[in-house]
Amino acid sequence: EHLHDHGIVYGDLTPNHIAMDAEGYINLSEFSPDKIFKKQRTDSLFATPEYMAPELIHPRFRPPDLTGKEADWYSFGVVM
Repeated sequence: EHLHDHGIVYGDLTPNHIAMDAEGYINLSEFSPDKIFKKQRTDSLFATPEYMAPELIHPRFRPPDLTGKEADWYSFGVVM
């Protein structure tokens, strides 16, 4: 939610991209500039299919107002 509040969609939340440091803080790896959406729709598929929201895998079913934040929450649920 913190990333989304700052206009950032992570887009590829998988166990391989999550690490915990010695103090217990969570770190996300493999950030890239295409993950910043600045309140505009993103059409790029930059996620691991096994963790992607179904509407991203099948663009025919993609809602026109999808920003990617929804897909991040879906991926978070799969990881959990």
